[in-house]
Amino acid sequence: VDLRATLEHWLPRLPADWGLDEETADSPLRSAPLPMGLNRRPQYRRGVLLVGDSAGMVSPWSGEGIAQAMEAAEVAADIIALALARPAGPRREHALHQYPAEIQRRWARYYRLGNLAGDLILSRYGFRPVLHPRVMASPHVLRTLARLLTHVADEPAQDTIDAVLHGMLRLVPLPRR
Repeated sequence: VDLRATLEHWLPRLPADWGLDEETADSPLRSAPLPMGLNRRPQYRRGVLLVGDSAGMVSPWSGEGIAQAMEAAEVAADIIALALARPAGPRREHALHQYPAEIQRRWARYYRLGNLAGDLILSRYGFRPVLHPRVMASPHVLRTLARLLTHVADEPAQDTIDAVLHGMLRLVPLPRR
């Protein structure tokens, strides 16, 4: 997705009094590619666990990654504590090898669906479909998109939107390792 083009399309829509334009910029726009969609592998090898951006845990839906990094750090800490409770050797290694499996269990479907949406929709049309006036005028659609874009939790569904999103994710096959 050409995020610069999306930004240039989005900025003029903001209120002028916000002052977000080239004339008020402190510096030129800079960027770097984000490691998205669990695209870094292996997530564990020889005593090194990859967490957050280093594991490609940036959401292909939104570009966010802080929440995923924090959750993955918690998973990593639990697995490291479990591994350190075992004697050095194969049993400890076996425990550490559970980290990629747990990451896949928790987020692989979400990232795979995001990668698919990126390939099929965002790479062709950018964020224009999401920024369409009809979409932006519908509070219900915006709430649904916000939940999808910000991270679908692995918790029990709280309402209809959660139930639909969880059901949609269950339909996505797990990627092969």
